[in-house]
Order: sequence, then C-alpha cells, then structure tokens
Amino acid sequence: MAMLSRVTYSRVVAQLSRTFVISLRTLHGGDRKGCLRIRPTTADDYDGVVSIRDDINRGFDYIPGTYHELLKYNTGYGGFIDSNLVAFLFGAVIDDGRTIAMQSGRVKRGYEGQGITSEMKEHCLMNLSKTATKSVIVISSQNTYNCLIEKNVQLLCKMERLAFSASRQSLYGQCSTRGETSCLKRADSDFMKNLFLDPKTTSVMFPGNRIVIRGTPYDLVTSNIDRIMCCSDQILVSRRRDTDGVNFMSITSTWRCNTTTVLYINLFGERADESIISQHVHMQIARILSSCEENIVLYVTSVMQHHLETIKRVLEKHSWIYLEGLTLFAIEKSFRNL
Repeated sequence: MAMLSRVTYSRVVAQLSRTFVISLRTLHGGDRKGCLRIRPTTADDYDGVVSIRDDINRGFDYIPGTYHELLKYNTGYGGFIDSNLVAFLFGAVIDDGRTIAMQSGRVKRGYEGQGITSEMKEHCLMNLSKTATKSVIVISSQNTYNCLIEKNVQLLCKMERLAFSASRQSLYGQCSTRGETSCLKRADSDFMKNLFLDPKTTSVMFPGNRIVIRGTPYDLVTSNIDRIMCCSDQILVSRRRDTDGVNFMSITSTWRCNTTTVLYINLFGERADESIISQHVHMQIARILSSCEENIVLYVTSVMQHHLETIKRVLEKHSWIYLEGLTLFAIEKSFRNL
C-alpha cells in the first residue's frame, strides 16, 4: 500500500475539515429554506447571474457587460437553492498556481446572512486547484476587513477608489490623444515582462509587490501577464525623461451598463504631478469618446493617498462631477486559516 507524503496527507486532512464545516453549515443553515447546491456556471447561466443583484457599484455592475469575456479565463460558480440561482462568484488560479483569486461575489436579497458567501468561497477553494495554498480577494467593507484581520489575514495593499460622472458632450474638445508624447507610451506583454523582472522599479510602483487589476491582486510573476493583458483595454506608461525607466502607469477596462459607459482606471506610481496624471487620464478617456454612450461613469483607483486630491482637481477642472470615494482592501488568506 502506497504511503501518503506529509504534504499530501496535510492537504487531505484540510479538505476533509473544510467539507465537514460545509456539511454542518448546510445542516444548520439557520432560516435557510433548502440546501445550497453549487456548480460551475456556463454562458447559458447569463440571465440568472445578472439578475441576482441590481445595486452593485451604484447600479453600474460590470458583470452584465463582461460576464462572457470573464468566463473565458475564470471559473464561475453558481449557488442554487432548489432551482433558483441565489449566489455567484468567479474564481481563477494565478501566481504560478500558488493562489486562487475570487471576485464578483454576490448573494440575492433575502438570502444574506445565511453563510452562503462562505460556502461559495470554500467550494471554490476545494475544487479549483490542488496546488494553491492561499486565496486573494478585494473587499470594500471596513467591518468585514476588521473581522478578517483578527483571523491572521494579510493586508496586501489598501486602495482608494474615486467615482465621477460626466456626459460625452461635455468632454469633447477637452480630451485628446494629441499623439503619444515621448514620455507616454502604450505597453505590451513584452514590456510588462521586462517591468516585472525589474525589482528596483516595481518596488516603487507596486507597494507590496502586487498589482491590482479589475479586483484581482496579482503577484509580479510573468505567468500572470497574459491574463492581465486580456482583462485590460489599454496600458499606458510614463517614462522618466533622463532615463528609459518607468515612473507612472495607468491601466483601463471598459464596459457598458444599460445606457451608460463605465471606465475603470487603475493608477500606479509613487511620484506624479498634475501634468502626468492629466495626460494619463485624458488619453485613456479619449480612447472611448467616439464610441461611448452619452452618460459616462469613471472609477479611478490609486494605492497612493497623496494622488487623490490631484486626481479630483484634474477631473473636476474638466467637467467631471465627483460622486464618492471608497476604500478597498486587497487581502490574502492562507487555506489553513479557513
């Protein structure tokens, strides 16, 4: 009889423990009516997934406009009670197989507070990978973060997300590509690979050596680059004038929600004046103006607190209306803490 290695044995015990926890929650689900059944979703589940919630991101949820695209490089999990889809999340294996990233989690109204979110996450961790030992997720609830941090969850980085709105008409003439200046260039996968292999630059641009794109914190390993490029519409970088190095980066993704175009810009870099931030934001916006809806919502996220007032000043100067700010927490959790 073959002997299990110590590592394999530990993983088996951990999985059995998680299965036992899920079984207990299913049996003692409070006021829940019926057992939760979880399965991978397909393109045919689109209508059910998008109907779970209508109040995410102020009603500008990215799932309706990007579900099919995200399904190409994520595994969707749907939680069903009887035949009703009541919960959903996306999971993916990243970081050379070491990490499971989870995003887009949601639970239908009337089913919150019954442990469904925890069961969905645990199912994802149990079934998505046999090599990963940790999970990452981005949350926006200060209360949830406070509870998790007491359980030895690691904070990877803290970000601020600012929301703005504008009309397409008001932006014409204010945003122009004006060609690409000598210090502002588009980045491709080869550029990103070289950047990730430059620890001197990345240690300044990406606190904690993580880059957070569309709600997923990535380690700076080259195996993540194809995925990052797939979920990014455009990556722009500013080069230092005296060297060939990079000092600032913006990464965007875009989706439509009803009659509104939503643009999400992630900004990275330690030092940037108003001119650099203005160049990045305006060129990213100019790319969509000719084809976007009349109503535009813009989310700008930065890990650098000192950029926030500059971002607000630049955008409010150019017809953008500030809506709200939100703190985001990128966290990492070891499986043994489940």
